[in-house]
Amino acid sequence: MLLFTRPLLIATLIFVSSGAPIAATTDIDAMFKSFKLKFEKSYASADEELARRGVFEANIAKINRLNDVERLAAYPPYGHLTPFMDLTSEEFRQKLGSTVPAHITPVANGPAPKKLSSKGRTSRRFHAEQMLQISTSDVDADNVTVFSYCPGLNCSPMQDQGVCGDCWAFAATEVLETVTALNGGGLTRLSPQELVDCYTTSSGEHTTCKTGGEIEFGWQYGEQNGIETIAQYPLTSTQSGQVGKCNGEQTSTGEVSSYSDAGMGDEQTMLNNLDNYGPIGVVVDASNWQFYDGGKTNGNPGCTPITNCGTTTDHAVEIVGTYNSTATYVDGWVIRNHWSTAWGCQLSGEGGYALLAMGNTCGIASYPVMVDVSTKVGKRNSTQPKVVAGVPK
Repeated sequence: MLLFTRPLLIATLIFVSSGAPIAATTDIDAMFKSFKLKFEKSYASADEELARRGVFEANIAKINRLNDVERLAAYPPYGHLTPFMDLTSEEFRQKLGSTVPAHITPVANGPAPKKLSSKGRTSRRFHAEQMLQISTSDVDADNVTVFSYCPGLNCSPMQDQGVCGDCWAFAATEVLETVTALNGGGLTRLSPQELVDCYTTSSGEHTTCKTGGEIEFGWQYGEQNGIETIAQYPLTSTQSGQVGKCNGEQTSTGEVSSYSDAGMGDEQTMLNNLDNYGPIGVVVDASNWQFYDGGKTNGNPGCTPITNCGTTTDHAVEIVGTYNSTATYVDGWVIRNHWSTAWGCQLSGEGGYALLAMGNTCGIASYPVMVDVSTKVGKRNSTQPKVVAGVPK
């Protein structure tokens, strides 16, 4: 596989405490009203609105229980409103849609938090184009440095998979977009819809918004056909929740050379591959992510890591970077999701991200995969990185 000179963003994040249990200090009716205004929620009838208000209140109680566990990490990540506060757990699961091959055995949680050595990272093709700082007014915040491919010139804008369980298609196209750009092929926004509509298994079965799929499905399709741009093949399942008729055509965009395991069960290998080859596709247990907002306090953006969740993987996302509080260890992963900018925490002003602590949190090491495009876009010219003020640049 091709090594490249990797442009990264370096950002300073602020971890922010969520404070007191949100249901104990805030009137539920007022919160529900704010929720509806913020996310432009409307309901078909007064009865439905009353029912959604009940779900909303039950979810507030769930958030407080989750934070009771996460307070071991000092900064609870579930502290404000997310777009999914009026959904039941079963309704929320419809947004999840990633599977892993039947022969794969889930990897058990490791020690948490487990820190990986960052020794030697600056001698690899690991350097930054610019440094960005994100700050809040919280005087008790801890500064944490993030190295990340996204957001930036090599990443498409944050997307929203909507009501279809096609996370695998978004993860496949988004990883492929950035890896292609990093290899000198330019940034082209590819169509997850084409993958959802057109991919068929070896036995002739189609994926659906309810059955989901595997990240490699998208790369297998790209290897055989290429993937059209989103302008050529627009999204429809995000709103309809239905798979459409395949209208895909052979194309030179979204081509794939090969794809492979990125270090199943071995987060040090995953780190090495992230550094040398670009973003990695992973599957996670996202059942608690319904309420993740990055740990905001009084509306200030924060980015608090998730440190405790299960390993029943059901959602495909991308590892796009790492975060660390010292120069010696890597504390965890930067995750790019596709639930719009209204979800998660912000990096460089763009929402839609999450931090996951090391130790196979949420089963992230269960099935990591990476893609190669070297034979399709050619070898990118590389230069030796310059070190400025101790920061690879």
